[in-house]
Amino acid sequence: MADKTRLQSIQLALGNLEEKISSIEKHVKKINGIEISNSKLERSMNDINESIIILKENIIQNLMDENKRLNEKIKVVETEKNVAKVDQYDRRNNTEFHGIPDDIQQDKLEEKVIEICVAIGADIEEKNIEACHRFGRNKPQKVIARLVNRKDIEKIKENKKKLKKMDMSNFGFDKKTKIFIQDNLSPYYSELAWKCRKLKKSQMIYDWWYRNEILFLKRTENENPKLVCHPNDIEALYPNFDYSG
Repeated sequence: MADKTRLQSIQLALGNLEEKISSIEKHVKKINGIEISNSKLERSMNDINESIIILKENIIQNLMDENKRLNEKIKVVETEKNVAKVDQYDRRNNTEFHGIPDDIQQDKLEEKVIEICVAIGADIEEKNIEACHRFGRNKPQKVIARLVNRKDIEKIKENKKKLKKMDMSNFGFDKKTKIFIQDNLSPYYSELAWKCRKLKKSQMIYDWWYRNEILFLKRTENENPKLVCHPNDIEALYPNFDYSG
């Protein structure tokens, strides 16, 4: 009887031990699971950190490339401005006469230009003119006169508006002839001036003008003039303006 009781006690103890061992095994599995999860989490974090580093490097490289591209673009723009300034500076002693009929021959052209200049109050003589010739595709062709002295150019500019009120028959032209005088702008500055005329016609700007190889515009009457040296200068002010209208 005692042996049977002892056997039952041993069996009970073994049962309790098995339960404890089972419980321990479960805890061990949980711990192993946590370690595995932590290991996976660590690998994931490492992958994320590596991806972030690569992303940062790509962003930095893209910014550097963009900065290089912008610097190169700035250099191109500055080069264009400098070339345009030199070209326009070479024309500083030139002025254009528009509307002189094509039947005025080359040997009489300089004489007619002098006649027009004297009539508006700019006392120009033959010795003041270095060259005088026709140029362009439009009819009548414009006449470009190159003067010796810059001051004579300024005299012509100051008085050129007087032509509007003059009788063209005094120059031997038809009364309907329209003569006007303009600055001799390079193709580069001609495009800038054309855009400014379009803007003024559309009442987008108050006024614009060209003086001493520099083009200016005013958006409003009281605004300080803005310097225009490149198409980008106008594009920055009126990015969506349609010049085709």
